[in-house]
Amino acid sequence: MPTPYEVFIVRKGGAPAPEYAVLRIDKSDQPSIAWLNPSVAAITCNTARVWHFQNFATIKTSDQKFSTTSVRLDCGHNGY
Repeated sequence: MPTPYEVFIVRKGGAPAPEYAVLRIDKSDQPSIAWLNPSVAAITCNTARVWHFQNFATIKTSDQKFSTTSVRLDCGHNGY
């Protein structure tokens, strides 16, 4: 059975939770994440089967403030 991987965008020191998942894959090596700037992340992996991908994450930073991160994906397996 292939090993599934998940990527979460959370506040520094925060814990992953299902609602913060931006990527779920299998049939791949472990994905890598590079921060292109403080609000843009790029995820790469090889020949992955992508089960879930979300191209942004919104995180609550205080009572009334939110931060949005853009997520770029460079993965895939035969176009899916």
